[in-house]
Amino acid sequence: MRVRSIVASVILLAGQQALGQSASPANEEVRMVLALEEQMDALLRSNSDARIALWADDLVYITNHGLVLDKARVAKQVSTDQVHVESLEVTERKVRAYGDLAVVTALEHMRANYHQRGLRDFVQRYTRVWARRGGKWQIVLYQSTGVTSTLPPNRAGLEACGPETTAESFPRNGAASPETPEQMILTLEDEILKANALTLEARLAALASSTGDDYVAINGNGVLSDKAFAVHLYGVGRYKILSEKKAEMRARIFGETAIVSGIWCFTRLREGKESSGALRFSHVWVRRSGKWVLVSWQGTPIVPREEFAPGSTPVGPGDTNRTQDEAAIRKLIADHNAAFDRHDGSGIVYFADDADSRNIVGNFFTGKGEIEKLDVALNKSFANVQRTKPSREFRF
Repeated sequence: MRVRSIVASVILLAGQQALGQSASPANEEVRMVLALEEQMDALLRSNSDARIALWADDLVYITNHGLVLDKARVAKQVSTDQVHVESLEVTERKVRAYGDLAVVTALEHMRANYHQRGLRDFVQRYTRVWARRGGKWQIVLYQSTGVTSTLPPNRAGLEACGPETTAESFPRNGAASPETPEQMILTLEDEILKANALTLEARLAALASSTGDDYVAINGNGVLSDKAFAVHLYGVGRYKILSEKKAEMRARIFGETAIVSGIWCFTRLREGKESSGALRFSHVWVRRSGKWVLVSWQGTPIVPREEFAPGSTPVGPGDTNRTQDEAAIRKLIADHNAAFDRHDGSGIVYFADDADSRNIVGNFFTGKGEIEKLDVALNKSFANVQRTKPSREFRF
């Protein structure tokens, strides 16, 4: 591990120097950060602790549980192999550069052993923010959110927020007067909350004026959307904030950009259903022509540590007999394929009573009875048909 880490560190340093010596077109920063992202992928796949060098000392790392870690705690997890990556696939990656800051969003499919609790498959969307200081790019923010069809119960962080926000009793997150850039950004965060507590027109106006046209959001389900969708969601009444408040607010300034992190507690109405919860969130602000606008938002449900993160599934039941389970499932598939080739109808025993099947032309058959009738018809029509290629790809 140590030799591999030293070699990887040398490669990272050489890569940054080589990219820094190239020409300077408008997208140089994008190419630079994209190359570093791909290097990070390789380091994750090899479980190398050389990736620690890519994290800034002021790193804010938000896990898919909504837990906030600093560089020291993340480095300890890496050095002790608490999250061991078995496989990694990254898609839908997009890099947006804002001078000395770059915002990356991507979809990540990872198989990992999480804190020695067995192999799990994770599907999560992340935001990774890189900052350039002294000619060197490092990560100052990482946040991941599990991709799931339903937002899990996430009331764990509600106690951090205190009373709810209304238009009449509006709290301040920052100091009393915006004397510093950090306090000015927190005041802007307050103004968004204040507008949300008023009329629909006020919310839509605040959304339009406070966000850039390149605004991207990743919600608590891990779904990515843009500004147009956010305006639509509010405008047609599919989404309404009934009450909200923010807590643990922190702003960091990077020249003409800023990062805000905190907890957002809410009661909302979405698609006619009311729910309350808390998300750990991050905002990225960019100053354009003297005006600060939001370009990135991500929320992650705050889930108790003893629970598995949303968007993750066990690789095997309890992960204790995974090898035996895989072998058993592969044998069932092989036996079913052999029954298909015999055309004697014996393959029906492998279907549950409530099974569903879809044929090659897209027709659905529901229930074991319908599938058995289909099987009889196929055996008559294709008595001489044999499977030419066995099933080879499985995912457990």
